[in-house]
Amino acid sequence: MNARRLRSRPWRTLRGRLALGALAGLIAAGAIFAVVASNLVRSETERNSRNEFDRQSVKLAELISTQVNAALQGTSTECSVTSPKNLEALIGEGARMYVVGLPVCPGSERPRVGLREGTLTNVNYGRISRDGYQRLDFIDPEGIPAVATAAPLTIEGVAVGALILTKPRAEVSTPWSEVAPRLLLATFAGFIPALLLTLFLTSRFTRPLRAMEAGTQRVAEGDFTTSVDPPGTVELNHLATSFNAMVRELRDREVASRLFLMKITHDLRTPLTAIRGHAAALSDGVVPADAVPASLAAIEGEAGRLEEMVADLL
Repeated sequence: MNARRLRSRPWRTLRGRLALGALAGLIAAGAIFAVVASNLVRSETERNSRNEFDRQSVKLAELISTQVNAALQGTSTECSVTSPKNLEALIGEGARMYVVGLPVCPGSERPRVGLREGTLTNVNYGRISRDGYQRLDFIDPEGIPAVATAAPLTIEGVAVGALILTKPRAEVSTPWSEVAPRLLLATFAGFIPALLLTLFLTSRFTRPLRAMEAGTQRVAEGDFTTSVDPPGTVELNHLATSFNAMVRELRDREVASRLFLMKITHDLRTPLTAIRGHAAALSDGVVPADAVPASLAAIEGEAGRLEEMVADLL
C-alpha cells in the first residue's frame, strides 16, 4: 500500500527527485545562459554597428575631402560641405552631420545647427589624423543620447576640419525585444532533449535499485536463492555484493536452523519413546511387581533428561 502510494507521488521517489533536481538545474542553467547570451549578443551587435558607423563617417569625410581638393585644384567646380539629402537613407534613421574647423569651402554652408560648444572642444585633430576617427560623447538637440564619430576633413593631406556624424544610441544598440525571443526559443529547443536525456539517465541509474527492491521482496517471501547482478558502478557494486552476502548468510542460517531442529527432534524423541513404552507396559500390567520400581525409575530418569534438554535449549 505504501509502495503504491509512493509510486503515485513521483517527487517522493529517488528517481523523481533526481529528475526534479536535474530539471531545476536545467532551468537555472537555461536562465543564466539566456541572460549572459543576450548581453553578449547585444554587446557584440552594438560593437559591430558602432564599427560600421565609424567606417561610414570616415568614408563620408573622405568623399567630402576629395570633392574639396578637386575644387581647389580646379578639376571640379563643386565645393560645398552641406548635409547630404539622403543622409538617413545612407547612414540610418536619425543620422545627422556637422562640420567643425576651418571653412574648407569659402562661402559654403557648414551644418552646425544644434551642435553643442563642448563638442567642439572635444575634437582632437591630432588623434583623428593619427587614428582616422574619434568617438565622441554627444547629446542631440532634443536631449537624446547619441553616438558620434569625428572624421578628418583634409586639404592636401592636412586635417583642417572635422566631420561629425551622429546617430541616436537606440539605433545602434539592439533592443531586448529582438534578442530575447530568439534566445528563449534556442534555450527551449535545447531544454527538451536535455530533459529527455535526464529522464533516460535517471531511469538507468535507478534500475539497479529497483532490481534490488524486487530481490528483497523475494527474500522476504523465503526465496534464499535470490541474487542481484553488480550494475557496474562502484557504489552500487558494493551494495549488490553486500546484498548477495546477506542472502547467503540468511540461507546458511536457515540450513543451520533446520539441522538444529532435526537434531533436537531426534534427541527429544528418544526419552519420550522410553517414557511412553514404560508407561504403556505399566498400564497394561505386563511389568512384574518386582520390576515396577525399575520402570518408574526409568521413567523418572528419562523425564530428568528431558528437563535437562529443555534447560539447555533455554
